[in-house]
Amino acid sequence: MKHERLVSVVLPAYGMGRYIAAALDSVAAQTYTDWEVVVVDDLGPEDGTHAIVEAFIARVGADKARMVRHAVNQGVSAARNTGATEARGTYVAFLDPDD
Repeated sequence: MKHERLVSVVLPAYGMGRYIAAALDSVAAQTYTDWEVVVVDDLGPEDGTHAIVEAFIARVGADKARMVRHAVNQGVSAARNTGATEARGTYVAFLDPDD
């Protein structure tokens, strides 16, 4: 069910362990609070991404953040498409974790 003003932030993740915590924290620091984050793990190498995202989910709550995992690597466009499909918000914002 779509939320009236919810903003869904989609983060594709492939080898982003170095950067993803800062990207997630930047979303959480926004003054607008009606958001959710959908991280799409595109079957990247184990670099700490899962633990970082799971810690963020534990901190902000499963209603605000979740991770979806591809069974096989499909590339960044497919990860964005998966995130958009999983989004519950009226608006979708794409954020690369290394931005």
